[in-house]
Amino acid sequence: MRTFTIAAVATALWAGPAYAQQKTPLEIQDELKKREAADIARQYDAAPGRAKTQAPDTTPDPWRNIRPSTPPPEKRSKTQRSSSPDTR
Repeated sequence: MRTFTIAAVATALWAGPAYAQQKTPLEIQDELKKREAADIARQYDAAPGRAKTQAPDTTPDPWRNIRPSTPPPEKRSKTQRSSSPDTR
């Protein structure tokens, strides 16, 4: 019985420091929250770069189905109309 008691005490003494090195559930949760916050911050910082590369080259035209496909003829101004000499 004495040998069993000594073995139990020795095991308890060796297990104490090993158990103390383990992290508590609150420390584990804090680490997870810090990692998630760092991931979110990294994604937030990377978002503008992704948005610029995915942007279309031309802006969308909401009136494209309403406007005629050919451009209207150019209007001549008054100076262009009176370019011929006046023969009065």
